[in-house]
Amino acid sequence: MACKKISETEESEAAARSLIDIAKQSQRRRGRRAAFAAALVSLFAVMLVGAILLLACASKEYTINTTFVTKQQEAGDYYVFIQTEEGILRLQCQDEGSFVQIIANDSQHYQITYRWNQVTKRGTLRSYEIDTVALGSEKDQIGSSIGVGSLLGIEDVWMEYIYIYKDLQRPDSYLKYLGFYYLNDGHDDYEGNEGGHRFYLLKVEDCRSILLRDHDSDGIVELFVLTNDNLEPFRIYDMENGSISIQIKSVVAPDIAAELQKNAQG
Repeated sequence: MACKKISETEESEAAARSLIDIAKQSQRRRGRRAAFAAALVSLFAVMLVGAILLLACASKEYTINTTFVTKQQEAGDYYVFIQTEEGILRLQCQDEGSFVQIIANDSQHYQITYRWNQVTKRGTLRSYEIDTVALGSEKDQIGSSIGVGSLLGIEDVWMEYIYIYKDLQRPDSYLKYLGFYYLNDGHDDYEGNEGGHRFYLLKVEDCRSILLRDHDSDGIVELFVLTNDNLEPFRIYDMENGSISIQIKSVVAPDIAAELQKNAQG
């Protein structure tokens, strides 16, 4: 009987230990599942914060001088399209009043501030101001032309003031959009105007000043341009093997640079 009682006791203890082991294993499994769930939540939170930061960093505000290409009304929202160096961007207007007042054509320039997100490729129009030039000064030059003589191996070249606009980096200065052409006796010109009278050699934007000079003494007058580019402000146009070449430089000959700067200040 004593042996039988000992056996039963051992069996009971073994059963109890088995139950305890099962409970511990179950508890460990629950702990692993909880840890895994917590890790997933943490990972999701990190990814969400990263995505928010990425979108925030990708969204930047820009101020440029440009034109409105066209306007569009869609499902109660108002959009405008602007011309930029990266191409045409669509921006959402904040209100109908701004949308109605905007003139969309290539002759009316505006100083435009907008916010653009490089990830979502969406933007909003923050503000705009009609770009005006003081009457009686630079404004009177727009559309006018003056003869500049020989340029790039072509005689009787004319320079046209296509447009003049504010220099956003220098509030008291203006930039010029210039076209250089010669009369072509009614033949089609580079702009595709049938029967046009102007054959454009080139057009140059963001000019602070220009200088015509045969600096390399090869018998061909080159065009030197000072732009508002802070890193590489100089452009040199020359005629090479019958084609117009352009060099973009950070520095030029000291005498050329000095005269361009003098012309810009004048």
